[in-house]
Amino acid sequence: MTTLDWVVVAVHFALLFGLAGWSFRQPRDTADDCVLAGRHLGWWIVGASIFASNIGSEPRARRRQRRGHPGGGAGGVPADTAS
Repeated sequence: MTTLDWVVVAVHFALLFGLAGWSFRQPRDTADDCVLAGRHLGWWIVGASIFASNIGSEPRARRRQRRGHPGGGAGGVPADTAS
């Protein structure tokens, strides 16, 4: 890797750890503050998160199921025996 690559990697991790440290120092009173951002997120942010979470693994599972691989259904159970 070139020097520029290493600089980009170092800056990335510096920003990552800086943001994590700042977030860790923020006061949290309840579980809602920690897990649900104090219930101050817009509906579109929550929807985008759910959408992104769902599209990550579904296409892969469908492809495996189409090819006849076991574990294409829910919970690792073959789709034809899932109940």
